[in-house]
Amino acid sequence: MKRRILLLVVIPWMVFSVCAQVQEMIRIASPKDGSEVSERPVVTVEIQDRNVNVWVVVHPLGTDRYWVQPSVRKTGDRRWQSTAYIGRPGAIDAGKMFEIVAVGNPKRELAEGDQLNSWPQSQWRSNVVRVRRTN
Repeated sequence: MKRRILLLVVIPWMVFSVCAQVQEMIRIASPKDGSEVSERPVVTVEIQDRNVNVWVVVHPLGTDRYWVQPSVRKTGDRRWQSTAYIGRPGAIDAGKMFEIVAVGNPKRELAEGDQLNSWPQSQWRSNVVRVRRTN
């Protein structure tokens, strides 16, 4: 019985610890989760390791596509930015929801405009940020 209780406490703690470490390694600082963004928002990524190959990926909710965004550029010691595409030009995607993720050291080579079927496998993955597209 004590063993079962111990497992019920230890395993969730271990999972939480691993998830917390991953999100601390790379995270999206802006835009904030739940915010409204324009068609071309600046996505700011903070990472702990300066030698990480970082990419931003956008997933339009309700679709099975994940779009690799333009290359990130270094803007500070551990800060990177990319100007993402949130939907199509014009007002056609206004009001729609999108998810944004930053990945570090992807397992396969990525390029701007790549269309994927899921988030790319990578050594590190950020928090998921959900945004609503404005006009």
